[in-house]
Amino acid sequence: MRSIRTLPIRQKVNAVIMLTTACALVLACGAFIVYDSISLRRSEINDLEMLAAVVAAKSAAAVMFTDVEAATEILSSVRADPSIVAGAILTNDGRPFVTYGQWNVASRLKKTVKVFQPIRYQNDEVASLVLVSDLREVRSGVRMKIVTGTIVLIIALLVALLMTTRLQRLVTQPLVDLAGAARRVRHEKDFAVRVSEGTQSDGDELVAVQQAFNEMLAEIQARDEALQRHQLQLECEVQTRTAELSTAVERNQAILDSAGEGIFGLDPSGVATFINPSAAGILGAGVFELVGRNLHAQMHAAATPLAECRICSATLAPAVRTGRATLVRESDGVEVPIEYTSSTIIGSGGAASGVVVTFRDISERLAIERMKDEFVSTVSHELRTPLTAIRGALGLLGAGLLGTPAPKAQRMLEIALSNTERLGRLINDILDLEKMESGRVELNRKPVAATDMLRQAAEGLQAMGDRAGVRIQVHAAPAELLVDSDRILQMLINLISNAIKFSPSGTTVDVTGRLADDRYIVAVRDEGRGIPENKLEAIFERFKQVDASDSRDKGGTGLGLAICRSIAEAHGGKIWARRAESAGSIFTFTLPMPPSPASTPTRRVILYEEDERSVPAFATALEARGLSVVVAHSERELCEAAASHPEAILIDLHIASASKALLQALQSSNCLNVPIIITAAEEPAWIGDQAATIARWVPKPASGEVVAEAVLQACAGVDVLVIEDDFDLARVLIAALEEGGIRVEHAATGKDAIAALERHVPSLIVLDLVLPELDGFAVVKWMRGRASLAHIPLLVYSAREVSTAEQQQLTLGPTEFVTKSRVSIEEFEARVAHLLFAVTAADHREAADAA
Repeated sequence: MRSIRTLPIRQKVNAVIMLTTACALVLACGAFIVYDSISLRRSEINDLEMLAAVVAAKSAAAVMFTDVEAATEILSSVRADPSIVAGAILTNDGRPFVTYGQWNVASRLKKTVKVFQPIRYQNDEVASLVLVSDLREVRSGVRMKIVTGTIVLIIALLVALLMTTRLQRLVTQPLVDLAGAARRVRHEKDFAVRVSEGTQSDGDELVAVQQAFNEMLAEIQARDEALQRHQLQLECEVQTRTAELSTAVERNQAILDSAGEGIFGLDPSGVATFINPSAAGILGAGVFELVGRNLHAQMHAAATPLAECRICSATLAPAVRTGRATLVRESDGVEVPIEYTSSTIIGSGGAASGVVVTFRDISERLAIERMKDEFVSTVSHELRTPLTAIRGALGLLGAGLLGTPAPKAQRMLEIALSNTERLGRLINDILDLEKMESGRVELNRKPVAATDMLRQAAEGLQAMGDRAGVRIQVHAAPAELLVDSDRILQMLINLISNAIKFSPSGTTVDVTGRLADDRYIVAVRDEGRGIPENKLEAIFERFKQVDASDSRDKGGTGLGLAICRSIAEAHGGKIWARRAESAGSIFTFTLPMPPSPASTPTRRVILYEEDERSVPAFATALEARGLSVVVAHSERELCEAAASHPEAILIDLHIASASKALLQALQSSNCLNVPIIITAAEEPAWIGDQAATIARWVPKPASGEVVAEAVLQACAGVDVLVIEDDFDLARVLIAALEEGGIRVEHAATGKDAIAALERHVPSLIVLDLVLPELDGFAVVKWMRGRASLAHIPLLVYSAREVSTAEQQQLTLGPTEFVTKSRVSIEEFEARVAHLLFAVTAADHREAADAA
């Protein structure tokens, strides 16, 4: 049986109406039948009670005189009522006096009604009458009512069904019309369909639905017509644009086909997506033969992974790459030299979707360059002999071989000699450059100290700098390089001499060297006129100079920087130039560091030791803790090594040679933030003045282990907790301490200070007494209850004067009291440094005693 939800709407309406009508009729008929049944039963019982009263009144005398026969006759008179099936007159003790019918059976039946009536004689109850009725007339009447009700119910349902069949169309027909119109619109796309609308009246929802449906169809029809118009216009535009695109594609294809340079595109896997005839011709195959093939695997002689191929890789940085390479011609397997530009194609999602490669065959150009180089080489070699003779002859004449020349003639000889030397330099530069670019120069690599090489180049040009009034400074980190020292010196001399030429008198040329990962970086900086941004790359080409007059005024050939680039690239490095921020130019080149056979410590410690016998013990202990040791035996060596920013400086002082000037020299060597550790048998008298400079003092004699631990602690640095509620003053104090290389943490309230101390125990505390939430006295009281904080150094820095009794309450470890208004920031720094120095000295005394 189908669910009512799945029925058509007409059957649903019929079902709802019929179910409602049937329920109402059944309830009404049932109520009438129940009511009539109860009324019949009550009427029957009343009649039975009246009959019992009459029989009881007549039986009183018979019972009183024990006249059974008369009593039986009176009781039998109830037979006139067919519904009475039994009766009895019972004595007061419950025994039957006389009976009627089947008293014994009837008295036990359940579907009967029993009526009791007392029998009285002169107001005395002498017996009781019991009549039993089976209510047959009641049941007969109920059956008649049920039959009648059923007939009425059936007739009523038939009438309701007939009326429902006709009336339901008033509700379902509009909905059926709506469904039909919706199906037609869906199948035929006919938005001109409308449903017939009924007469609008208040509260008629179906008419409102019909009107809304028609309005919706009208709006959809209008939009559909507009959409069709737009579609027509779009199709026309698409046709127009397609024609234009087709023309553009044909034009672009014609451009690609006509281009003299080879052009092809590759997808990320190296497969050709397009190629022009020039490219196919260079590769020795047809266009259609190459499209769809893996060009990367075909055109390289060596098996290079796609991800590492500078031509074909879509993921290799940078996005645009240029260079020279060789491709293999498919027809005969000959290698073709090319010059290429490879550009990565970036898709709409930002990912690389392939590369476009533009290249040209440079076989003829290379042949011409070889001819030119051979010509230049031949001419240069042939010029050397006569040029040497001319220079020698001019030198002899200038030296007075033929007598002392006149001043004017002497000037002419000097000009000729100068230009001869210039021509000789030009020939030598051309030959050097030609050898390097042709790869015929073999580098004689040897281990060499970077500092020695930079210093040698600077010292060799110092005379030139003195004549120009230019000072040369060298700051180089120690490192051992594996290079051709003659070639690197040639590059350094070129760069430094150029810097001197273009530097005004009274300026400085800075030559610096530093380590950076696996490279050694050398920079030469001048304070001259600088190089324009658009010429920073061009000056490394042959015969290129910033100003054409420089070759006349400065005596340059225009080949020096080209030679420097060739030397740097031959060593596996690179060179570039940039403008300095203030004035001048900076030329920088890199050299690869030689591979190390074993991992070497990168944290360096400078050990200044006059007595070499103490060096092994200290060096062994320091190297065992991962520190490399550079030993300096003189004040000059110490200052030079300190300028390379070591991890720490360890100075072993002998009282006889202890010098305050040594520390002052270190302060001027750009190593203000490098921790300095002093070992001495006694505390020098001047050490208090240098408390801000010295990180640790280790009393002698001290073992290498004690000294090494002192160095590690100094490298770890010190930190100070500043507890100050005035943020402006706190910023000043923090800046002053951080300038001295001290890490600083700030707490603005007493509670913040306690929270900071629970996280970390500092080297020293600067405490203001007047604080929010908890004052300084409460903070000190809290610290005294903790073993790790009970003896910490404390500097009480407060605006109020602290009495002797209060000082005792505030004392922890080494404690000093400073009034804010009575000391300057410099004196405050000195107090902090003195406290830190005193604590470290005491710690090392205890460590030495324990050792």
